[in-house]
Amino acid sequence: MKKAAIFGATANLERIRLIQESYDIVFATDNDESKYGKMLTDDIMIINKNELYKGEYDYVVITSLTGQNEIYSQLISDFHIEDSRIIRNYVDFPPRARIQFLKSFSQMIYEKNIQGSVCEVGVFRGEFAKEINKYFPDRTCYLFDTFNGFDLRDIKKEIEAGYSSKEPGHLRATSIDLVLSKMIYRENCIIKKGYFPESFDIPNEKFCFVNLDVDLYNPILAGLKIFYPRLLKGGIILVHDYFHPSYKGVKSAVDEFSTNENIELFPIGDGISIAILHN
Repeated sequence: MKKAAIFGATANLERIRLIQESYDIVFATDNDESKYGKMLTDDIMIINKNELYKGEYDYVVITSLTGQNEIYSQLISDFHIEDSRIIRNYVDFPPRARIQFLKSFSQMIYEKNIQGSVCEVGVFRGEFAKEINKYFPDRTCYLFDTFNGFDLRDIKKEIEAGYSSKEPGHLRATSIDLVLSKMIYRENCIIKKGYFPESFDIPNEKFCFVNLDVDLYNPILAGLKIFYPRLLKGGIILVHDYFHPSYKGVKSAVDEFSTNENIELFPIGDGISIAILHN
């Protein structure tokens, strides 16, 4: 069996098992240095990414959904790994489906002359935010993130409810400069750094598209309560990780809100996200 290193220390055990059907995983690595030295599974250690220079493996398997394009470029330019040795098919479909949905939806927004700003809550490294900025080139784009990973206040709720076992600071490997460097229409972007919803201070703004990608019950529910009343007719709120088994709080928050507000949900075909249309 061929040996592989995995880049993107995902806790998605189902994906890891699928990879192990074809490859012997020798180690995992990630751009988040706080993960180094920890165990991804009982037999897979997360090591410093610089070990890629000297590690013995045949392939590198990208396992990060949100940062796969950045990791791919990083492997080519920084680590000089040939394209033929980089495996992307374990994460490639969901992002492509989500981006195609965004592209098609933006076309409908412009055809129907629906106004409003766009927004993402939970930007991380800006991979999907840059697509929002790209397909809504003339809209103000609000980008909310702690830029310091998961907040302890939200993690306490996750643990108490049995939703997730993530630690405070998870997904902290990002920065404002990194995110803004990816934006085509950077002048349209407004960064909102801090704990959400405390960081929301634009009560009079209306939106045509909002992406909620904060993974946890508290900020998802807060986001729905804040943005749905500000969503223009024909606009959409997209909620990432609704179907993700590791983030049960997302589904719980969405189901609670949609039941209380009598709102219909529909999947977008990426296997992960759910959409809410304001009609």
